[in-house]
Amino acid sequence: MPREVEGMLVSGDNSVMAFLRYASASDAALAGAAAGSAGGAACGASVAGAAVGAGGAQALILRELDDRNFFCRGDEASHRWVNERVDGFVSRNMLEAPEEAVTFNQGSETAAPSSFAAAR
Repeated sequence: MPREVEGMLVSGDNSVMAFLRYASASDAALAGAAAGSAGGAACGASVAGAAVGAGGAQALILRELDDRNFFCRGDEASHRWVNERVDGFVSRNMLEAPEEAVTFNQGSETAAPSSFAAAR
């Protein structure tokens, strides 16, 4: 019997989605260690569509639809987590266009052809 689950669809290019998979698995391991030692639940994640992460922490990624689409929990903490991780990844790894247009004659004047010939 199908069941309806609220959540968010996270889509992106392969590099961003691979990073999210890695980051969520890393956070799941940390959450599992924290939950095991402190006895509390932390916001962790697991991959491969598991419903519960390590140490009983609720999974961020509920299902990997394909390499470019994940179905994740839709609560505000999960939304914030995804935004923070993606923003950090993009700012560290994606190239941006330069602020100024590059020209090759900046700071130097070219001599007029007639004065160049006269100098010879």
